[in-house]
Amino acid sequence: MLTAEKVAALLIKFPFVRGVGVSGSLSKNFADDDSDIDFFIITEKNRLWIARTIMHCFKKFTFLVDKQHFFCMNYYIDEAMLEIKEKNVYTAIEVVTLVPLEGQNVFNKFFAANTWSKGFLPNNYLRVSSAKERISPMHKKVFESVFNNIAGNMLDRLLMKITCRRWFIKTKKKKVNSRGIVMGMDASRHFSKPDPTFYQEKLLQLFSFRSEETIAKYENPMTSKLSKS
Repeated sequence: MLTAEKVAALLIKFPFVRGVGVSGSLSKNFADDDSDIDFFIITEKNRLWIARTIMHCFKKFTFLVDKQHFFCMNYYIDEAMLEIKEKNVYTAIEVVTLVPLEGQNVFNKFFAANTWSKGFLPNNYLRVSSAKERISPMHKKVFESVFNNIAGNMLDRLLMKITCRRWFIKTKKKKVNSRGIVMGMDASRHFSKPDPTFYQEKLLQLFSFRSEETIAKYENPMTSKLSKS
């Protein structure tokens, strides 16, 4: 977590980044020494793809020093879509276990937009963000001022199309990541995330099977007792 805090302090300095949080195994307290550090990024409205492109260009350099596992920026949303689209027990757990590190104000808005998670986890209380709120550095302000216009809108859309086209080819070829999972991306103007059909759906199916198995285990003895009486 100390490493994640240092990385988050760097990521928040990138243009149009408004919030940085930790997700994945680290946010759930079962990460080990070989785990990646997964980050959840919130960006300025309609500037997600500019921010994402710059950050992933930077990530290319982390491979040179074998630090790429500290910069797994898997999930992006922007301020126009703070509410998570898929609403199920998997995404509810992801929401409530998210650990905000940078951008207190935007994470407070994020948690307020996702109170639906209590429908799946009624005993959980959504946290108030304890993230840091930093003053934007000068280089960030200057860069953002240059692209806060129609040209910025056009560039953001262009980068989205280029990235989605590349990911479509990767998915079509069924390329896999280091864990053997087929890579895919679900994306729109306001979000970029791993495609749920390649991971989330498998976990939900397993959860449903285990839940039914557990319920049946406790219902059967009761059924047999009732039949005897």
